[in-house]
Amino acid sequence: MGMKPKNIQCNQTKSITPTMEQFVGRPSIVMFKSSPSSKNYNFIDVTGLISQAAHILQEGAPVLFNPDLSQLRRLSQGNVKLPNNYKKLKFIGEKHAHHIWKSELLATARWLICFDEFTKMAPKLQMQLLQSVWHVNARIEKVIKTSQLWHKLGNQLQIVHLCNEFYIELENTKFDVSWMTSYPFEFLDGIDDNCKIEELMKTIRDLKLTEVEVTYMAAQLCFQYAQARFPRSEISEACECFQEILANDLHKYYMEKSKIDKNYAARLAIMMRINQGIQTSIRNVREKTLIAKTFDIFNIEFSHPEMFVDSGC
Repeated sequence: MGMKPKNIQCNQTKSITPTMEQFVGRPSIVMFKSSPSSKNYNFIDVTGLISQAAHILQEGAPVLFNPDLSQLRRLSQGNVKLPNNYKKLKFIGEKHAHHIWKSELLATARWLICFDEFTKMAPKLQMQLLQSVWHVNARIEKVIKTSQLWHKLGNQLQIVHLCNEFYIELENTKFDVSWMTSYPFEFLDGIDDNCKIEELMKTIRDLKLTEVEVTYMAAQLCFQYAQARFPRSEISEACECFQEILANDLHKYYMEKSKIDKNYAARLAIMMRINQGIQTSIRNVREKTLIAKTFDIFNIEFSHPEMFVDSGC
């Protein structure tokens, strides 16, 4: 004990976390000063993608549902099923990001049009709601489907489902982010809350959710998010109504499914804890993205920036 030479430890820290000045490449005296206007921005035009989504909303559900089906069961019909064969990606760049956005936005549009109450909204509100929740739906879908992949491919924690049939192994995938920032991928990796997400996926795997339960969780998370994002608005009122309808449908589902044991409160509580965890993850992404934008980390601009709020871009 005490300040003896033999008690002094040296070289214990292998890598020192860079200071904020080192991270942003500016001295502290000009840390909050914007970069020169000569900085080159990558402009990403998603107008065509928005048009494709609008066409899906206009066309409506591609099939006629059994009139006896509840709204929750109809909505579950629009879920994207996991394919039988998977493809592992070893490289992720701008082209892949665009493909993922397209897949997630259009899949969410096809999912929402299966919900009668959504189709009763004005087209402008439908699009506004879609643009706000597509990445929320994609986030919970990634969590659910990754947990399913763990089960199918041997509980490999480094596997992450991306979209459709594609997945990656985090340790064996190269990420090119030069199209969105001048900083290396390691600096952006911390924006997503992957550690917390892994804990949620373990819980989901053990819970063995049904398709109807997955649908309810996704819908509840999306509509609650939109309700909070657009307070005291038509969207907020509609989303509150949506959640009430789906909660009643879930209760009826449990009553039909469990003729003997109707105590589903404990299971529902776990599902809501999972949703709360994802909500926390979204808030963390929002805060970290705000910091990144404050220090001018990103060099991308979107034609429809409202679509990427809280998405991590």
